Amino acid sequence: MAVVASQTGMFVVSEDGRLYAWGQNTDGNLGTGDFNERHIPTQVWGFSDHWGPVRQVAAGDDHTGIVTDAGHLFMCGANGKGQLGLGDWMQRDTPTLVPRTAFGGEAILMVACGSEFTVAVTEGGAIYSFGCRNYGKSGHIDDRLAANQEGEVVLGRVLPLRVPQASFNEERIVMVGAYMNHCVALSEQGHVFTWGFGLYGQLGHGNTNDQWAPLRVPPEQFGNEKVAFVDAGANVSAAVTACGRLYTWGANYDGELGIGDVQMRWVPVLCWQFRGGGVVMVSCGTDHTMVVVKNGDLYASGEWENGQLGIGEESNDGRFTRVRRLGGRIFEDENGSYHEAEAEEAGRPRVLAVSAGSFDSVAVTEDGRVWIWGLINMAPVNNLIMNVSCNVPRDIPSVRFDYQRIGRCRVLPEKHTLAFASGMHDRLGQESVLRRIVGDVPQMIAGWSAIVLPGIAGRREGLMRLVGGYYAWRARKLSSGH
Repeated sequence: MAVVASQTGMFVVSEDGRLYAWGQNTDGNLGTGDFNERHIPTQVWGFSDHWGPVRQVAAGDDHTGIVTDAGHLFMCGANGKGQLGLGDWMQRDTPTLVPRTAFGGEAILMVACGSEFTVAVTEGGAIYSFGCRNYGKSGHIDDRLAANQEGEVVLGRVLPLRVPQASFNEERIVMVGAYMNHCVALSEQGHVFTWGFGLYGQLGHGNTNDQWAPLRVPPEQFGNEKVAFVDAGANVSAAVTACGRLYTWGANYDGELGIGDVQMRWVPVLCWQFRGGGVVMVSCGTDHTMVVVKNGDLYASGEWENGQLGIGEESNDGRFTRVRRLGGRIFEDENGSYHEAEAEEAGRPRVLAVSAGSFDSVAVTEDGRVWIWGLINMAPVNNLIMNVSCNVPRDIPSVRFDYQRIGRCRVLPEKHTLAFASGMHDRLGQESVLRRIVGDVPQMIAGWSAIVLPGIAGRREGLMRLVGGYYAWRARKLSSGH
């Protein structure tokens, strides 16, 4: 993810792979080399220049995982259960490399952080876990023998241990989500696997039992469609199919499932609002859920008292409500008073990605701006430090990010460029592995690329991604002299 909201901080990744963080820092989880709170985004040094661009960041309650383009995994923050995977229980206030040998020599594809535990996916499709082993969230069936009657295991695992591939029916894993005490993973075949704490039905197996090893959720629960995206919230899970249909399940006390009521669901339920498809991604927080659809609109459902839904003074009725005020700005009049200017409907920026936190949310729009709302007393809004809840999205000035656009663009190696272009082609791309896995999602991502290149080149879908984004294009232009 290019944006992440956690219980104690926020993280964003710029187009060129720089990492910025702000919020509480009691355990060094911001990676800034100290334990001081940050009220404005602070660049986490060592990446981009030394270790290469950051690909993805994940945050638990008090620890953070960072993956670079080269597939290196760095961890920082609290380590009382070994959740940093560094072989000890010492906290780290700077990102520390987990040796690749800990993952059988494989590069890391992505990382997810839950409550005192971490799971990582290698580029070969294997899953490793480390840290707290309670309730089966490590994915190792042997941990059940070490647990007491409450499902608690005293000692955590301080080194990564591979979850047996047999637990995933020998399928290659391409995505994983973790939050609190359970995990949800997605295989290359589009199958969903879950494990860990199950009291609220968040594992989707029709019961409230804990699951000590990954178990596949029956494909018929998703209408036998391939799943393209998964996420885990505090006590809920969500999946988006290749056709863009949204399924949610688990706890629903605040309407976070978005299905129009507050009853728990022990198996995946189709969100009727999006039965026709169109959902691109979903993010589950502590008690609210955010959804991005194909045209870039943003929807929210769940707890709203701290403003984390971004829908203003409206209450939520357990169904997804469109976040309409995204795009407004705060301005200062001649008397020094601050006022909000709401964006016109036609001028609203399209949302690319969103992250639902505990009491707040953060999103990135296609123009590279960052928007935050909810209980954001630890974050800057324009030039102000907000000390109260903010119930509509506010943008953070680009100066806070050194005028960098937020949202990763990866420069493709030349040998991959043709394959990517072919995959995007209407005819040739039909047999693309990427297209088969996630349907139209690659086309949507390409279509969202910012139009900054001159002439017809700037109107070609995906071309901005192929050249690595605006800043990479500008650097090449300046170096070539034309």
